[in-house]
Amino acid sequence: MDEKESILIVDDSESTCRTLALILRKKGYETEAAGTGQEAIEKAQGRFFNLALIDLRLPDMEGVELLAPFKEMHPDMAVIMITAYASLETAVWALNEGASAYITKPLNMDEVLAKVRKVFEKQRLVREKRQAEEALRRSVEELKRSNRELNEYTYVIAHDLRTPLRSTTSFSELLLKEYSDKLDETGRDYLKRIRNASMRMAELIKELMVFSKLAEEDEQEELVDLNRLLEEVKRGLEARLMEKRVEIQVEELPEVKAPISKIRQLFKELIGNGLKFNDSTTPKVEVGYEERQSHYVFRVRDNGIGIGEEGQKRIFNLFQRLHTQKEYSGIGVGLAKCRRIVESMGGRIWVDSRPDAGSTFYFTYPKEKTEKTWMPNIKLSDQDFNHLERSINYSTNI
Repeated sequence: MDEKESILIVDDSESTCRTLALILRKKGYETEAAGTGQEAIEKAQGRFFNLALIDLRLPDMEGVELLAPFKEMHPDMAVIMITAYASLETAVWALNEGASAYITKPLNMDEVLAKVRKVFEKQRLVREKRQAEEALRRSVEELKRSNRELNEYTYVIAHDLRTPLRSTTSFSELLLKEYSDKLDETGRDYLKRIRNASMRMAELIKELMVFSKLAEEDEQEELVDLNRLLEEVKRGLEARLMEKRVEIQVEELPEVKAPISKIRQLFKELIGNGLKFNDSTTPKVEVGYEERQSHYVFRVRDNGIGIGEEGQKRIFNLFQRLHTQKEYSGIGVGLAKCRRIVESMGGRIWVDSRPDAGSTFYFTYPKEKTEKTWMPNIKLSDQDFNHLERSINYSTNI
């Protein structure tokens, strides 16, 4: 059962105190009365009152002088001033000093009850808001803790899996080398499949370890010239650009305050994606942006094979592949890393594409950062593991 709201009536008129107490108690409120400012302070020191009804003129002080000590003792206590001097100046004085409202004498009890109800309703809303914020804070902290533990667990498991995989790969290669002549063609084919699957799994585990670490890394932000950064990215992709004779067009880009390694990796993944899934005789990738009031919208456009509507719903998820390994290499982690990077920097990412008409990847980047409540999700569901298994099968045709 909820506790009754308590009201401290501070007035040197005994009749006023009795009248207010009688009416307020009939409405279910608890009341106490004080005839002086000092008595009111002593009563407030002994217990918490939700509301104080204070006469503006007291025998030992001005009623407004009680606002400061009351707020110091009980920050959530509301105050309604009672004054016989109905003037705008009096009202503004009381409200500026921290009163919630004021009422004038002679008292209109309907007005008194209405203002008391309004004050208590406001207090209730403030309490609920505070409770909701505290619950959200606890949930965020629990989510952070759970994600840290899950990321650590994922990293450790992935790391520990590498040793038996290396053994499987090494022994299968040794068998192929030393005992190949003792096996028939079917046996050699099986061994090759085992070796390829082991190598494929090792690659997946390596990328999963990188992916899990993205959630933990809290890189220092610095002012980044994106034009220089794109030149670095192009130099890193130089061999692939020359091999496919790709034309890359980059607009003049802004400077942003960002974690440099993450945003470099983001552009590298998006441009690399435009190179990989591109069968055009004149492959092209364009990088540009638009400036909005609160953020930038960057785009990476290619003239590649494009993505169907169903594929667009899945490509940013971990281990999602739209093609077999024979068609296009990869393990389905690149765009999932892009999403994780963008969201960790306070933005969002999406794609606009049609089959055989190229793709444009967009991501937003806020001009001013706020405290992040988002936590990236590293949880691997049964569906994720199914995608992992299929990804391995694509490379080995098992």
